[in-house]
Amino acid sequence: MTNLRKFFISALLFSAFLNLSLCWASQAAPAVSANAKVKTSTKVVKSAAKQQNLRRFDFRLEGVSCGRCIVNIRTALRQTKGVNRCEVALRKPFGGVVVYDSSLTNVEKLTKIIITADPKTAVIVQEPVDDTIEKVPVVLIPKYTSLRKPAG
Repeated sequence: MTNLRKFFISALLFSAFLNLSLCWASQAAPAVSANAKVKTSTKVVKSAAKQQNLRRFDFRLEGVSCGRCIVNIRTALRQTKGVNRCEVALRKPFGGVVVYDSSLTNVEKLTKIIITADPKTAVIVQEPVDDTIEKVPVVLIPKYTSLRKPAG
């Protein structure tokens, strides 16, 4: 019985390996001849234009009383047109960060959304910092958070 199990296990592994290798082979880049014409995608141009308008808005929240308030604020910001990424810390000092396209929204609109996101809470936006950035960071950590190491 154990030999039969070993056979089936090895057959399964072989078929899985074969499927993966076929999948990788189908995803390989197509060969391009020297005389082939290369088209420039308009999406790449639009993407580059959008990156020129990228801004980072950091802030600290005062007046939040629970995690639900913060989740409501984060959800409202993420649904805003022009917002690429958004994070709000769930622990004090309740720092937040928004990466946005300045051609579609601005700091005043974002601040208003933060204040009105949870009608039961009187939220105050403290220490706002608005900077130009070149690209969206892979990991987005608010400047005002307990996760950052102190300078020095």
